[in-house]
Amino acid sequence: MLLNLLDPVLEERLARNPKLLIEMINAAGKSINHVFIDEIQKIPKLLDLVHLLIETTSLKFILAGSSARKLKYGGANLLAGRAFVYNLYPLSVFELNNLSLKQVLEWGLLLAIFWKSLHK
Repeated sequence: MLLNLLDPVLEERLARNPKLLIEMINAAGKSINHVFIDEIQKIPKLLDLVHLLIETTSLKFILAGSSARKLKYGGANLLAGRAFVYNLYPLSVFELNNLSLKQVLEWGLLLAIFWKSLHK
């Protein structure tokens, strides 16, 4: 299951009713075993529900966000002892073929941005 909180409709629905996350997972039934939530920092309250689901189900969660500041300083549940933290860094020059300085200066080295610049 993929939940992208950049979708304003989904973000608004979950912000108004975080328990909707549990309802959505229950509605999917046994057809899912992984839940990916992108931009989790937009709704820190969801972390409490993720914690509950980690403790009560066999689901695996992948939580991604572009900024941890809101979570760290907002008193959010950081899932201590229940989560691994992986930092994704920009691409390096060794990971790119035909790297041009102009492209790097124009688009940066974040994978999504660089990918879009190559395929526009």
